[in-house]
Amino acid sequence: MTDTGYREIPYNYTSADDEQIVSRVLGPDTWQILERLRIQRVTGRSARLLMRFIGDLFILKRNPFIFQELIDFPKRKKAYFKKSEAELSVIESAALNEDVVPVIKKCRAALNELKKEISSIKKKRNEIAKVLGSIVGKENVYFDPFTINSHATDATDWRMCLPSAVVRPYSEKQVPKLIKAIEKLGMKVIPRGAGTGLTGGAVPLKENCIMINTEKLTKIHGIEKKTFIDDDGQEKQMGVLKLESGVITEHAMKYAESHNLVFATDPTSSWGCTIGGNISEN
Repeated sequence: MTDTGYREIPYNYTSADDEQIVSRVLGPDTWQILERLRIQRVTGRSARLLMRFIGDLFILKRNPFIFQELIDFPKRKKAYFKKSEAELSVIESAALNEDVVPVIKKCRAALNELKKEISSIKKKRNEIAKVLGSIVGKENVYFDPFTINSHATDATDWRMCLPSAVVRPYSEKQVPKLIKAIEKLGMKVIPRGAGTGLTGGAVPLKENCIMINTEKLTKIHGIEKKTFIDDDGQEKQMGVLKLESGVITEHAMKYAESHNLVFATDPTSSWGCTIGGNISEN
């Protein structure tokens, strides 16, 4: 904890410290209770069991490969919940202070919530696949751990929550339909291009998010001449490049160059970033 100089939650090699993880999993008030209980430790065994329990919950919410194992293998799921419930009972029976009771209560509530989520996730995914698959085809709706994991962060490697699903439209006309459908599902939308951003703009901050990946929207429709009014109030003709949001910035630059024009945006990741990302990052 804060003044030990090391982390007590096992396998916590993240940017989040123990306080942030406990606050995220069980609430900030739980951390305050644990801080008060530290001075009453005798052997520290209960504290180690508790921090391991919190670490397990955190990892399950952060690692889609482990989470998927509990979905796919009922025996492993049963063993995990049986072990967790037994450890919470051990902590409760060894408690020397009544302050431990609300902590255990929160732990059990979090465990029950996880159990409900795992039990209902197949039904939820089937509904998402049915609704969004009717727009883009079920082959373009993804739930696999590799895709989920790669869409949980951008170039910051800042991870908060896993997306519930990733959808890849192949036509611009599908995007507004997807947004309306996701809203009807009661879920949130995050658009994502190449994931090269360094601001965390494409990182899910809450659960129940669906990522709309724009990597298939790569059409360049051409350059149009349009008239604009400049700062001096004079009319001026300029070339406007019409393209889709998933176009790689470098491709847009080369297309403009082939028409003897300059596409002035020049991010350092132009070889990989997309136009949609450039616009969203100003």
